[in-house]
Formats: sequence, C-alpha cells, structure tokens
Amino acid sequence: MIENNDFNSLSEFLLKDNLSQDERNNWGRIHPSMMGGEYLPDLEEHEIEIVRISIASVTYDQVSIRAKRDGDMICYSVIDEYSDLDMIFYPAIEKSKSPLTYGEMIRFIQDTPFAGYESDYAGLVMAAWMSESIVHDVKPPDQDPDFVRVTSEFYPLLGDYYEAVFENYVQEFIDENEEN
Repeated sequence: MIENNDFNSLSEFLLKDNLSQDERNNWGRIHPSMMGGEYLPDLEEHEIEIVRISIASVTYDQVSIRAKRDGDMICYSVIDEYSDLDMIFYPAIEKSKSPLTYGEMIRFIQDTPFAGYESDYAGLVMAAWMSESIVHDVKPPDQDPDFVRVTSEFYPLLGDYYEAVFENYVQEFIDENEEN
C-alpha cells in the first residue's frame, strides 16, 4: 500500500477492528511485535475494555481487563491472547455494584494472578516484570521501564501510578543489594 501510495487503503487497514488470517500473517511478517493485540478475543456484546496491559515481549503481548453489566452488577474478566490455551485468569474482583474506584482497580490488578505464570509474585503487572527479570536475566535497575504499560480511558492515571510503582520496585532492589 505504501509502495503504491495507496494511503486511503492503508488508513482503512490500520483502523480495522479485526484482521483476516492472511492480513494477520502479512502484518506479523513486518515484525512479530506487530501481532500485539491481534489475537485478543473480540469483545462480547455490551462488553467494554476498561484497562489494557501491554507487555513489550517479542510479540508485544496484551492483557485486557473487561467489564460487562449483568443486571444491577458489573462483571469483570481478564483476557489475553493465549486464552484459547486454557490459560484462565481469576479476577481478584469478579463483580461490583458500581464501577471500581482507582484503589479497587489497583487492587484488582495487583491481586489477580497472571495466568500460566507460577510465581510468588501475584499481579498482572508484577508478574510481567518478574518474568522479564527471570527469562532475560535482567536485574531491575537494567529493566526497561516501558516493558509493561498500563493504559485506560476510564482510569487515565493508572499508567502514571505503575510508572511510580516500577521506580519503587527498582529502588527496593537497589536497597536490598546495597545491604547485602
């Protein structure tokens, strides 16, 4: 599309909600990170994504926190791109009568174990930081602060909060190692 100066088609392609399997394959050939989010299950009817956790792995893995009204309750779910592999998330908060406060959402993220990841570290964000540390043998001071990004239209300050949490995580590591 770029080679043919077909920017209208390119714009339409980039704004698509879903790609066909062929489009997905071609998109991934550019770089595996382009696959980020392409395998997330579609939203169910009346379901919305309230938080997205992006992990800068090779395939730019995505975790979606979703909400859906059921009568007078709001039901929450956590989905990632591997959900079809029986990796099930058990949300720390399954239902509420009203939208979660910032504190409740932080507790939700911190207390929901990362599916398929066995660790002493619970939490959708902390588990991702720890996996980067373990898999790539990277110590916290050398970790990329952008390895995990938390974004939300409903909780716009979550990203700033988790940036501060990351700084604290690194400082705790430094302090522990200075004591030893």
